[in-house]
Amino acid sequence: MSLLSYNPLRQHNTLDSSPPDSSSVFKTLIQHNIMHFTAFTFTALVAFFAAPTLGSKMNIMNWCSQDVTAWQSHNGDCDHGENGICAGRPGSAPFVIPANQHSIGIDLISDDAGSSIKMTFADGDSHNPLQYEYTIAGGTIYWDLSAIDSVGANDPFYKENVKVTPTGNGVGQGSCTAVKCPANQFCGDAYNKPDDTKTKACPVDTGDMWVDLCMPTQSFKRQSPRDFTF
Repeated sequence: MSLLSYNPLRQHNTLDSSPPDSSSVFKTLIQHNIMHFTAFTFTALVAFFAAPTLGSKMNIMNWCSQDVTAWQSHNGDCDHGENGICAGRPGSAPFVIPANQHSIGIDLISDDAGSSIKMTFADGDSHNPLQYEYTIAGGTIYWDLSAIDSVGANDPFYKENVKVTPTGNGVGQGSCTAVKCPANQFCGDAYNKPDDTKTKACPVDTGDMWVDLCMPTQSFKRQSPRDFTF
């Protein structure tokens, strides 16, 4: 390609009677490439550090007498806490939900990739967590409670009532209903084997999801969402 016919960033008109100086074209090309690289790098960094969120949260209410910790894994990435540092690396720390009726909210990520929020007692075995799994795609949030890594008595919350409750639009329609795991019982509502079919589906604007750990029995048994009767 001749210098006359090349027109980087339209700095030179191809109809000019004399070709531009080659050094000026080279400088323009360098500037263009730097601008392009900078824009690309910035975009990539933003995508890496700030996955799109739905605006709704997955809230964990800890009714237990012990602190609970949680880690989130997204799209097969490492487990990380609130500061985003992978578990096991310097500075990493889980989400912590203090005992006795404290709660936290974790933003739901809405980029069509799967996420898992893993919960256990702070002094428990992190290798067998109870997991809230979800994917937001096509206007729907698909979610489940998974005990695959902690079936039966291996579940850190096996001796406690656990309930997952969607709120807002669409609740009670189709499979957009609560998941309930009664204390000291095998949880039939949760995934216990990979080939189980326990996935729920709610409209993307359902609102916040609530996971109640060690929920008071009277509240757990009631049909109304998140009743706090002791």
